[in-house]
Amino acid sequence: MEKKKILFVKHGALGDIVISIGTIRHIAEQFPGAQFSVMTKAPFRKLMEHIGIFSHYIIDNRTSWWNIPAMYRVLNALRTGGFDIIVDLMGNARMHRYREILSCTAPKGSCWEWWDLPGRTLYRSEKRSCLLPAHTEVLPGDCFEWRRTDLSFMHGKGEHFHLLPERFVLLIPGCSPQHTYKRWPVENYREVVRRLHARGLSAVVIGTKAEAQEINAICADNPGAVNMLGLTELFDVPQIALRALATLGNDTGPTHMASLAGGFTISLLDQRNKTSALRGPDSVSMTSEGRVDLLTVDRVWEVLEPRLG
Repeated sequence: MEKKKILFVKHGALGDIVISIGTIRHIAEQFPGAQFSVMTKAPFRKLMEHIGIFSHYIIDNRTSWWNIPAMYRVLNALRTGGFDIIVDLMGNARMHRYREILSCTAPKGSCWEWWDLPGRTLYRSEKRSCLLPAHTEVLPGDCFEWRRTDLSFMHGKGEHFHLLPERFVLLIPGCSPQHTYKRWPVENYREVVRRLHARGLSAVVIGTKAEAQEINAICADNPGAVNMLGLTELFDVPQIALRALATLGNDTGPTHMASLAGGFTISLLDQRNKTSALRGPDSVSMTSEGRVDLLTVDRVWEVLEPRLG
């Protein structure tokens, strides 16, 4: 029997991909022996490689439709990939347009299933002149259930783990540069570090160059703060979180990773991103009534302190 060829589509952002890993793995388990591919953005290829099931990668950086060479490469990869099932984990207008174009340009006789998971619909497609695919509602089934991701398997290089104190709280004060409204104030993080230090505990602060200003400000002249700016990679986060007494962070991919690794995690949200609640087994999503800076240190400390031992 010929192996099925299955393509997963998940462009990002980081947190969205992390949350979907459990579902991707669960669906893949329903098709033993299948050949799995993924379509994603270039920055997320390494993360997809860590999932450990994909043999082929289609890079779609979601450029403008007027970027004809880039659009041709993506659409040609879909058209010639010979996929039996395309699992669309995006379900957005761009992917719907891809589906329509593919239906009109696929080689004669081509047929495939397009699973639109967000919309819970199944499109059975076959190349017939320029007809768009008919679709039928998908009945609820095991393949379509959301599954919690367990990131405890994920390990990075851990090159600087020797800097980790024995008892510490992990702080993740950054987020996407495009969404600075998600950032809890630096002074609030500084106060958390001071309170931890008063209890004989350390705070490990991680992030990338994009968060350098915030991280350096949190750690400056603040005893008990361990500045690990640029000393960790994304895939280190789960193991650091499992060593920590707790993780406290903004609504950002690494905070979701800490949560899904199984460590106690607190995320700080405002009303604009209240749907981004953590999904890990031991997590608390604290949502402000308005801006995230309305969450006071005292309120956050009430949740964090009982977990410090």
